[in-house]
Amino acid sequence: MKQLNSLEKRDLLASRKFDPATILAYAEEYFAHERFGEAFEFYRKIADANGVLKVKREAIRVGDPETLWRIQQYDGAQVAEGDWIACGDNAMQAGKYRSAAYCFERVKQEAKLAEALRAISPESATPSPLSPQPN
Repeated sequence: MKQLNSLEKRDLLASRKFDPATILAYAEEYFAHERFGEAFEFYRKIADANGVLKVKREAIRVGDPETLWRIQQYDGAQVAEGDWIACGDNAMQAGKYRSAAYCFERVKQEAKLAEALRAISPESATPSPLSPQPN
């Protein structure tokens, strides 16, 4: 398929008249290239629930909270607390600590959030010798 530039993509997604087969083809193409956020937008355009679910699974697998958030905005019932935790755990394993911290913060997983923040900035996890110590 022809690669879309950002303006073409915007126009196609905003158009009221469109060919569902073309939209699906672009969704599948973006998905195949692991551009899950863009694939989601095209699946959403044609209300392809299976496509959205497929993107959701991949977003969780790769630790992509931005795409997971977009899915939640589209249909909040599709994203559960466990999805955020799994996404955060996978982001941690991939070394994407800020993404993990975001996931854990959304679902108030304090211990996991602290672990992610320590990974981002280990020096902030322990008090410096000049800091006043609690009694």
